[in-house]
Amino acid sequence: MVSVPTQAVQRIVKNRHWEDYQSLKKHWSYAAKYIREVLWDGYQITTAAAAELTGGTDATIALPAANMQAFVKSEGDLEALDGDSIYIDYVSSTGVLHENVESKYDSLTDTSLEVAIGCKSGTYLDVIASIAGSALTMTNLDMSAEAANSLAGKYIVGSGAAPYGYNLYLTIASNTAANPTVITTVEVPHANWDDDSICIVDELYNDVFRIRRAWTETESPDDNYQCVCDFNGGNIYAVVCDLNSHTSHSRYYSLGTDYRCFIGQIKASFPIQNEAADTKEDGAAIQIVYTPKCETGQAASDVTITMDFAGEIDWQPCLEIEPCTDVYFKILKLTNINHVNMAIEYKILEARTTDE
Repeated sequence: MVSVPTQAVQRIVKNRHWEDYQSLKKHWSYAAKYIREVLWDGYQITTAAAAELTGGTDATIALPAANMQAFVKSEGDLEALDGDSIYIDYVSSTGVLHENVESKYDSLTDTSLEVAIGCKSGTYLDVIASIAGSALTMTNLDMSAEAANSLAGKYIVGSGAAPYGYNLYLTIASNTAANPTVITTVEVPHANWDDDSICIVDELYNDVFRIRRAWTETESPDDNYQCVCDFNGGNIYAVVCDLNSHTSHSRYYSLGTDYRCFIGQIKASFPIQNEAADTKEDGAAIQIVYTPKCETGQAASDVTITMDFAGEIDWQPCLEIEPCTDVYFKILKLTNINHVNMAIEYKILEARTTDE
């Protein structure tokens, strides 16, 4: 079948050292400080319109509008997940990569309770019992076995809506070694922080813009996916599907100017069905929305490329991506024939050009 781009794009590349994905990878293996590959395998069930590939869950994947604080939870409370960890790689809006951020589900009450990323222990999650100035009384946070001020320098992240917990934080100045524990903060909390569920974190992760991947300590139980979300679970940003231990969504966000990022290879296939002389050819298409790397002085703009194919396709464009831009991989059917488990695989190459 004929490839039909929805936009025409001319590119003049100087001193290009690659022709396909293999030569691209070989070149940067020598030229870069180090390289990293992002590999994704997934599928899309039948749809007549271009759609992002599903993650196998009923959750709709949203995109944060700005740098923010993110939370983790399970779909519903399950004892098997009590105290388990979920690990996250995320990227800020400036393309800064944060890897292996660990969070633990709340083991004290409910694993479906939103827990701020970076909260590493269920004992560091509590509900504020009362507020007096900058002093917060915590009834379940028992620090009687710890030294006084052991929480100093850590942060309190709330899970309530503005103007209190969500996307705000408090810096801990001191704490008592007692039960109930009293925490004194540098900032004066809003009165509505009272009765808010809060998490104590060592590092403030308030620049979450795109979730790169997530993986879990325990496989997600059936009908109980694990996810990265906002303060009340109203928006889901990444999902570890039922009976899985890794995220599966088909978006990619390019890193900052310390890297050069390329769409290296895209492969897709589906079973050809009902082929006969008097039937319409079975067809499908891959659609990619991305921002090509701009020349100096140019303005970045999105491009949509749709590649029609029958049966299978192996496309190795080696397209360089503008730093800090999204890439969307979509798939659709071109006929009224259902394509079950239409598979797609993509490879992104990231080449670091500076020392860490």
